[in-house]
This record gives sequence, structure tokens and C-alpha cells, in this order.
Amino acid sequence: MALNCRRVRDILAPDKAQLRGQEFMQSARFASSAHQSRHRALLGLVMLSAVSVMEPAAGEQASGLIGVHTTVPIICRVKTEAPFSEPLRAGSNDLGHADAYCNAYRGYRLTLEHGNVPAGTRLLVDSRPVALAAGTTETLLEEGDRPLYHEKRHMELVLPEDGDPHLVLRLVMNPRS
Repeated sequence: MALNCRRVRDILAPDKAQLRGQEFMQSARFASSAHQSRHRALLGLVMLSAVSVMEPAAGEQASGLIGVHTTVPIICRVKTEAPFSEPLRAGSNDLGHADAYCNAYRGYRLTLEHGNVPAGTRLLVDSRPVALAAGTTETLLEEGDRPLYHEKRHMELVLPEDGDPHLVLRLVMNPRS
């Protein structure tokens, strides 16, 4: 049997219907602490059941809204299979695969941080050429408008004859703003 919210209030405090449950609990006096604990537990259960099974009084419209708010940390990362430690050479340099992950709902940006590179330097990302501009130290490789979950990308650097064999490369994954 569902209890009407007004009836529950009248049962708990017939002469103090305007008191809220917490105020009524604080004003209740009981003889022993064990007795008091049992009564508080019983009162808590009655209050909980009144809240969870409330039905509207006759002639009232039922309505309600339940909301859930959660916080999920944004994690964006890119990992390479193994660190590339050999000196680079002119021509094609296989850098292996990179595993990209970003759970940002607005998307992601995958960039390559690098030192100064000569004109003609490019990175092949899954065979798609991306030119590294001379005079810059960062190049956008890929941008997406939704999350990216563990996508493997094959990376290959094409270095011209006058390129630095000790060029430092760093892949960076960030949420899209």
C-alpha cells in the first residue's frame, strides 16, 4: 500500500504537521539510548518509504524529475610501440605504430612536436603525407570531432638530405577545445 505524503506527516507528528522530518527527529525524546536508536531507525525507514513511494493526493497531478550527474576524467594519450632511438637517415625512416586514445566528447588533436626541420620533411601517418613546415616546432597531424578509442597509426618520417639525424620527435594527444 502506497502512503500519501500528507498522511505520513500526520502519523509522525499529528499536532506538528508543519515540522519537517529532521526537526521532528531532533525534538523526539526517548528514555533509553537503545530504544532511541530503534525509534530513529524506524523513523528513518518511514521517512525513506514516504519519499520513495509518495503518491499524489486526490486531484493532484503527479510529476517529478530524477537527474544523475557524473564526472568522467578526460584522458588523451598516445603511446608508441617502442622508443625510436636510432639516428635518422635521409629518406624513409619507419617509426613504428602509435596507439592513440582520447575520450573527450568534443574530439581530439594529435600533434607532432619537433625541432626545426628543413623544407621537404614529411611524416606519413597510415601512408597519408603530412608536411612538417620549416621554421615551426609543432605540426597538427590529425584532428577529430569525436572520441578516439585505441586507434593504431603507422608513422614513417621522410627526411631530406640536409635533415638533422638527431631530430627529436614527440607525439602529443590533447582534447579538442
